[in-house]
Amino acid sequence: MHELVDVVDEQDRVERTLPRDEVHAQGLLHRCVHVFVFDAQGRLWLQKRALDLRLYAGKWTSSASGHVDAGEEYLTAARREVEEELGLKVEPRQLAMFRFQDGEENELSMLCEARSDGKPDPHPEEVIAVLRASPQELDALMQRLPDSFAPSFLAAWRAWKAQRR
Repeated sequence: MHELVDVVDEQDRVERTLPRDEVHAQGLLHRCVHVFVFDAQGRLWLQKRALDLRLYAGKWTSSASGHVDAGEEYLTAARREVEEELGLKVEPRQLAMFRFQDGEENELSMLCEARSDGKPDPHPEEVIAVLRASPQELDALMQRLPDSFAPSFLAAWRAWKAQRR
């Protein structure tokens, strides 16, 4: 089964729908979501990607992230990804849009934020660990271990910090 995604232009208008692997192989612009799930104390949940994933295996990344399926709304994808990856039900809200390009990834990404006091129950095929950190702790960790983070997360983190200024 081939996962279908919408190929979009710079204004986020759908141009066509193709299998995800074909979109990646051609480096076409497509939609993605990154969700930052915070607890009541303002600490962010991060996930460590499974070691057998094709991109950024073993790297720390957003609480949840993923492609927006063809015909799917960004916020629907955000809810789905958090539930699939962390087992949490959340109501995300949009914070910002940002572009991310790295090798075969060429994404128009929506950054979302959500609150949850639940404890994640990570999906073992996608997530090998979770970590909860304050923004200050996370900045310090990124300074000490910059190569431990997925480049897409670093782009999302910059977008999140830009919203705080």
